[in-house]
Amino acid sequence: MKTKTVKELVDLVETSYNNIAHHFDLTRKKRGWPKVEEFCLQVKNNSSVLDLACGNGRLLEFLGGKKVNYLGIDISKELVKIARNNYSEFDFKVGDVLNLNEILQRNQRFDYIFFLAALQHIPSKKQRLKVLRDIKDHLSDAGVLIISNWNLWQTKHRRLIFFSALLKILGVNKLEFGDIIFPWKDIKGNEKEKRYYHAFTKRELVRLAKSAGFSSLKIEKDKYNYWLILNK
Repeated sequence: MKTKTVKELVDLVETSYNNIAHHFDLTRKKRGWPKVEEFCLQVKNNSSVLDLACGNGRLLEFLGGKKVNYLGIDISKELVKIARNNYSEFDFKVGDVLNLNEILQRNQRFDYIFFLAALQHIPSKKQRLKVLRDIKDHLSDAGVLIISNWNLWQTKHRRLIFFSALLKILGVNKLEFGDIIFPWKDIKGNEKEKRYYHAFTKRELVRLAKSAGFSSLKIEKDKYNYWLILNK
């Protein structure tokens, strides 16, 4: 994928999340994500936690008041503004995970890194690999990286995935195979901003994690998501 296309897609993701920030926050008020609750139970007090693509900061609800050294990072300044309002005692930064090494200090390490429903918004295989390698550099030696991605192949979007691939074959689509763009809907079902997604397969996720150099890899699947649990 060309650099120009990557930038266009990253800009699309940033703009769309800024524009839907208020509605997005409203849809993330209820507790959900039983897998996240399960992982957060393992987080020990006084651990350092990095929440990449933190959105409105809802991960803190799952941490249940544990004393942690928390940092949330998101590309959307509007979502970070909401997160700071929701959890004013914690630290949040506006930043692009593609430039993680410019946001974090070189020797900054975390015991737990959460990267939830966000790797799917990173365009191009090259950039996704770079992101995982950069994240690995900021994981402590005994740390755990938890990644979730929508399993778009088992949803109504499968047809769109195939159609996008056909356009790629015909040479009228600048995206990579597995890439799609579709609108986000608010709590009333109204279509809002369009967002870019990459539809991962299980094999692709495993191959990506191995290429990034993680020594221990576990992958799980629930009704809607793939979950990667990685160790340095």
